[in-house]
Amino acid sequence: MGIKEKAFQKGIESPKLFTIGLAVGVFGTATLASVATWKAIRAIDEEEDERWNDAVREAKLTNDDPEEYYIPLTMFEKVKIGAPWYVPSILSGIVTTVCGGGVCKEARERIAAEVARSTAAEVSHQIYKDEVRKKIGEKEERDIEYEAHKREIQDRVLTQLPEDIAKRCGVENGEQLFFDPHTGQYFVSTFERVKRALKHVNHSLSKGGEEFYDLQQFILEMGGYNSDLTYRKAVQSAGLDHDAIEEVYFIEMHIEEYNGHEVSVGYLNFDIVDLNNY
Repeated sequence: MGIKEKAFQKGIESPKLFTIGLAVGVFGTATLASVATWKAIRAIDEEEDERWNDAVREAKLTNDDPEEYYIPLTMFEKVKIGAPWYVPSILSGIVTTVCGGGVCKEARERIAAEVARSTAAEVSHQIYKDEVRKKIGEKEERDIEYEAHKREIQDRVLTQLPEDIAKRCGVENGEQLFFDPHTGQYFVSTFERVKRALKHVNHSLSKGGEEFYDLQQFILEMGGYNSDLTYRKAVQSAGLDHDAIEEVYFIEMHIEEYNGHEVSVGYLNFDIVDLNNY
């Protein structure tokens, strides 16, 4: 296979080429169809005019009404006259459909690859955590994770915080600003409400016999908002008589900056799992 053939084969598999072909195809098909319609109508009109002229000539010879000699086009004849003009738009539509299929195929393959990588990373991370806990103990591992979270957000600057939330931070009825790292959302709630939601989750998973607790439901119970990022995400049970989320590490208080003012934020620290992997 020559260089040109290899380059073409490699290029034809590119999602960019499929996307370009899809965009050009949609525009081209619409344009060709519009032109074809105009030309088909004109061709049909010309044929009808020709038949009427023939009828007029016949009528002059016999001094009769041209209507008696005029034979209108049937639907089949109209389709037969107009159809050839649509061949280019049909071919363009076929190519567009192929490009659309190629884009979908590429998208499915990329999503599958990302899911596989995410699953592998999650499994590797969990194996690593288990091994670390065996080596240094669970408490020490938790302390290291806590310190990592502190370093991760200690320099966070609140630039996207809604103004209505910023005005309410810790000043009205004991309310406090919280941050959920899994959805990236800030929300105003109270320590009492957040801890009540935490106890409910732990009780459901340790005493209620449930294996998973829906992340979206948990966030709503704490006072947060709906988020697409919670789809098929959940808190997993740690077994009977074991809390899924340890209360001592659950809320990490940090001071962050917003519009030049320091704001106290409760960073929520808990693990979740992707139910797509189960």
